[in-house]
Amino acid sequence: MYHNFFTIADLNYAIFTLFATLYLITIKNRHRSTIHLIFFLMGLTLMCLVYFFSSLFIDPIWRFHRWVTVTMALLATIHAAYFIMTYPKNNWKKFSKYYFIVFYLIDLVIIALFVYKSLIVGKIYKFDGHFWDVNEAKLGQIVGLFILINGLFAIVSGMIRSIKIKNARIPLILLTIGFTLIILIPSITNLLNR
Repeated sequence: MYHNFFTIADLNYAIFTLFATLYLITIKNRHRSTIHLIFFLMGLTLMCLVYFFSSLFIDPIWRFHRWVTVTMALLATIHAAYFIMTYPKNNWKKFSKYYFIVFYLIDLVIIALFVYKSLIVGKIYKFDGHFWDVNEAKLGQIVGLFILINGLFAIVSGMIRSIKIKNARIPLILLTIGFTLIILIPSITNLLNR
């Protein structure tokens, strides 16, 4: 076991997102699209917990933490985009439905390819992050690109909807700013890191 900045930061983030998830679950008469915000936050929680364990235990088996982090990052950003497309009212019924189905299928294919390739390629120790990783940079770039695309769908949808839906403008602007901070900025730095 090796505690460092990464373990403490990931554990703090996991606890925060877990409490936010639990809070949303306990709300009675919540909006229908809130389930997608719950899935988004659960995905972040799982991702941070796996990052915590991969930094805490310095063992090559933890290179497979990428299975969870890639899955959660891709699918959680779809749920974030779908949430903002359907909040407060789903005016984009066909578009949001097709977006959700098509991107889920694309991301599931990417996840399956990533899992398959990670079993074939070697392992590498990342000294800058103090964890083991799979030695697959090209597919990591594709994953990062799709995380960024999903995040952009959330942010652009939020901007368009905050202009068009006047009675929910302030909540949509705040949600869009929040999603920009927690999706767009990390996805850009993730892509640049690959």
